[in-house]
Amino acid sequence: MNSSESSSPWPARTLGALYRATRQREDGFAAAALVTVAFHGAALLLYGAGSILLARALGPQQWGYVVWFITGTTTIAMFADVFGFYTASAYRVASASSAFDLARATGTVLLYGLAVGVVAGAVFGWPGPLGQLVFPGFADRAWSALIALNVAGTAVFWQVRGLYWGRRNFLGLGALTLGRSGGFALLAVALVYSFGWQDAPGVAAAHVATTWLTVLGALAAFGRIARPEAAHLRACLGVGWRATGVNWLSFLHLRADQYLVNRLLGSHALGLYGVAVSLGEAITQVPGMLGMVIFPLAAGSSDAQRAARHTLRRTMALMVALGAVMVPLGMAAPALVRLLFGEAFLGAAPLVRAFLPAVVFLSALLLVNNHISGLGYPSFQIFATALALALNVAVNLALLPRVGVVGAAIASSVSYGVWLALAGGYLRRRAHARRGGNF
Repeated sequence: MNSSESSSPWPARTLGALYRATRQREDGFAAAALVTVAFHGAALLLYGAGSILLARALGPQQWGYVVWFITGTTTIAMFADVFGFYTASAYRVASASSAFDLARATGTVLLYGLAVGVVAGAVFGWPGPLGQLVFPGFADRAWSALIALNVAGTAVFWQVRGLYWGRRNFLGLGALTLGRSGGFALLAVALVYSFGWQDAPGVAAAHVATTWLTVLGALAAFGRIARPEAAHLRACLGVGWRATGVNWLSFLHLRADQYLVNRLLGSHALGLYGVAVSLGEAITQVPGMLGMVIFPLAAGSSDAQRAARHTLRRTMALMVALGAVMVPLGMAAPALVRLLFGEAFLGAAPLVRAFLPAVVFLSALLLVNNHISGLGYPSFQIFATALALALNVAVNLALLPRVGVVGAAIASSVSYGVWLALAGGYLRRRAHARRGGNF
């Protein structure tokens, strides 16, 4: 023990030792999963509780605006990363395919994320035809500023997050998620219930503030930030274009139904559907955390077949466990919605039931797709994701005018099921193919 450690207070020494011990074990699935679930689980609880309190205070109309503000700005920030550097950086580091200078890479992705975020935020925040196409009804000038700031902050957030992810620093990743999601929930609830900011722009402002505070905190934790280098960006391009295609199509699939519901049926319908989606996606949070762990482990695995078999077994076990709880959850949907969101949102109960099959399929996809991404984003992944997206949009357009908002839940279940069949079949071939085969 050095002198600085011996002079530190007991709590600091204990926390420091715990941190170093955990970081040494994060290369294993079990330890990494435990850390990820702990941090992200805490963030989920805070965000979920905050969303319930906020929805009850704002009502379906105002809560619909908040739902689409967060969804829309996150989508734009993801699309702004046209070269896929967020995931390409993570893959480059995790696969140990080249030398990696953290300080220079940090400076590079910070500048890149800030540049694309500012440009995209200005374009979509401006109250013109393009901005109104994505954000219908967000005509107030305050919304323009909030949209621009949140897009820019989110773009930087994702780039910094990619560096933590690639280095398998799941403690850092957990802290980022807890800071942003948990911080937003706490701040927004305080503003609404203590200061009377019971409108959508006030809640959106809380999201902007926590996004930027989390980014600044993450950058401070990095320490030295060196000048950007073009070499890091060039090294990411080989994987980046495929990562961009997969990430864009995947996110569109996750959110296209909300856009179509908002455009075709209005913000009230989106507020109800947003409750069903939020409850369903709350269940998928743990599978999503496990998928995050699988990505860098698959990228750095020395035995691709064995790793694929492990992922398939974990996926099957997950689906069985989730399937066992779906029936009682569906039966309790009206009581659950009434308890959590109040009578005004009771119309969301049938949507929750219709969305449950999609929850099981999406949970499995979060494991399988992250493993396939860890193989370097093969071209097959783009094909499967595009097909699933096209199916999702087609079924939504066919059902929404005829059966109402429940059609969006049905469309999700159908498209996620087809997507899982394609991705699972691909990974199964990886697990059982002869060594040296081409994929």
